[in-house]
Amino acid sequence: MIFTGQASPLTGAPGAVLLYGVLAVLAWPRRDASFAGSEIQRRPARIVWAVLWVGMAGLWVLPANRGAGSISSALTNAASGEPGWLSHLDLGLAHAANGRGTVLAVVLASASVAIGVGPLVSRRPHRWLVGGAALSLVFWVTGEALGGMLTGLGTDPNAAPLVILLGLTACPLSVGLPALHRRAPTAVPA
Repeated sequence: MIFTGQASPLTGAPGAVLLYGVLAVLAWPRRDASFAGSEIQRRPARIVWAVLWVGMAGLWVLPANRGAGSISSALTNAASGEPGWLSHLDLGLAHAANGRGTVLAVVLASASVAIGVGPLVSRRPHRWLVGGAALSLVFWVTGEALGGMLTGLGTDPNAAPLVILLGLTACPLSVGLPALHRRAPTAVPA
């Protein structure tokens, strides 16, 4: 859907399939595990994070996403078949967003660029990564409708949980853990 001009970050673009592959490459074990937890290992994840979020900013400014009723329409579509509480939330947000698609798209595009570039230029990347995770969580609950899992028709949780996982990869919570493959100490001859 990305190449049709209809993809929206609100509904899970660029897509979980792409993110599964990217996360698999980032998680692939390195030969030299001495870099585990170091800046060198986090740097590729931050670059992927930046490409992802700047790409989402590009999607927000597509005509399909910046129309007066585009965000409202996406939220209304997400409400279909969902439980009452989630449907009510989506329809309430759709009503609030109706006619404000262009403004919301510009705000979300600007936020996406800041979230994407922030970890690369900031001394405290956690703020940007947490902000991106929070925005992804909002997208997941609203436009992605929890991946449709509550309808009985969902096949996977959609992209937002993977974006959050990418954020954790870009800035691990635990730093300085010993490498798991270290050799056992050898006995010293007496």
